[in-house]
Amino acid sequence: MKTKYNCGIAIICMFLFTGFFYCQSQPQNQNDFMNRYQKAVKYFNELEYGEALRLFWQLIYPDNSLAKQLGKSEAILGYMKSSYYNWAVKELKAANPETAKKMLTDLADFAPDDSQGKELMEFCKKYSNKAIDNNYRYYVQGLSYRLFKESGVSPQQAQASNILQTSDPAKLKACHKRIVNEIITMCVAFDSYGTDYKRYPDTGGKPIPIQNVDSIPNIPSKVTPDYLLSIPASDGWGLEPYLYASNGKHYVIDSMGADGQLDSDSEEIINKFLGDNSVEAKVTNCYENDVIFGDGKSLKVPEGQQKKCR
Repeated sequence: MKTKYNCGIAIICMFLFTGFFYCQSQPQNQNDFMNRYQKAVKYFNELEYGEALRLFWQLIYPDNSLAKQLGKSEAILGYMKSSYYNWAVKELKAANPETAKKMLTDLADFAPDDSQGKELMEFCKKYSNKAIDNNYRYYVQGLSYRLFKESGVSPQQAQASNILQTSDPAKLKACHKRIVNEIITMCVAFDSYGTDYKRYPDTGGKPIPIQNVDSIPNIPSKVTPDYLLSIPASDGWGLEPYLYASNGKHYVIDSMGADGQLDSDSEEIINKFLGDNSVEAKVTNCYENDVIFGDGKSLKVPEGQQKKCR
């Protein structure tokens, strides 16, 4: 698929919703570039798509030589396409089809071959002069956010490798302890939610960044701030967001470990637990291993002396 930069100064530099210019000063060196890149990814994971796009545009326009030099051009394009699309989904879920249409117009200009964007635009057009009805609500309920994962070694993975190589054992142990404590705190909140409403926010069994939980359609109450004052932006390693999955009857919270990757057996653990709630707890001894809790109990947790395994 060919992606083109079809963006004039008026489109790029003016953004009414953030009040910022896309074409602010570009990074002057590799460190500045990577700092902005990682901040943009963080905004993306926190659903702050306007801020993410502002930074991503600075990294590639008008000169994308640093992005090419650092091998980030394709990743930035992927994040930007997903940002435009997800922002439109976010606005649709907030019953703002006109605003969503503006995001999709920008997406079409940036990536004209995006078929999902075209389909969503057709839906938005139907409600340009039409009141929101049950058909709208049913359609929007089925929309999900795009998750984007950079191929190869991401900045997060590089950072994780650096953490494991340079941090002392006490700091590494503190990261694990923080992760377990934060997950337990979130479990208490979800347990209370389930007690009150007899169901958990339902993702259809698919893991999503836990920050997205309050965007799940038709939930009876928001998790934050009613049950949890705030949700951590990332896990104890500071790399990736916690993942949340639920079928309404059971829920799971997962930290993807010091490598920022879902373990090969974690998906099986999550699916089995959500299916019959009969997973036997598993202990791990690698910093890169996931930490998983389901319905408030441990499913996969660190125990004993931990080490770098990969």
